[in-house]
Amino acid sequence: MSFLSESIIKCEELRSTLPSLRASGRVEDLILYYERMLEIADRQATIYTRLRLIGDKDSTQVADEMLHAAEQLWGKHAAVDMIEFIGMMKEEVQMHIWALKGKG
Repeated sequence: MSFLSESIIKCEELRSTLPSLRASGRVEDLILYYERMLEIADRQATIYTRLRLIGDKDSTQVADEMLHAAEQLWGKHAAVDMIEFIGMMKEEVQMHIWALKGKG
């Protein structure tokens, strides 16, 4: 699980930078904020997929916890597949980036 551990650590490192980027109010920082959110979403999708593919009890439990967190924190509907949900989140984040860059 070394790859998964490294991915989780990287997600947390990226996530820890988000509050200061969002609070700065500078357009460049907001763009970086959303770009990091995209990277986090990509990593989350990879982590989730790998956990499901591993398929043992512990991995399945962690993947189920990711699903529960998405439902509780981000309003994911239970009928929506996790990877599809992450894809929808990424589309929304990309729209923010385009708007900030004046391309939307």
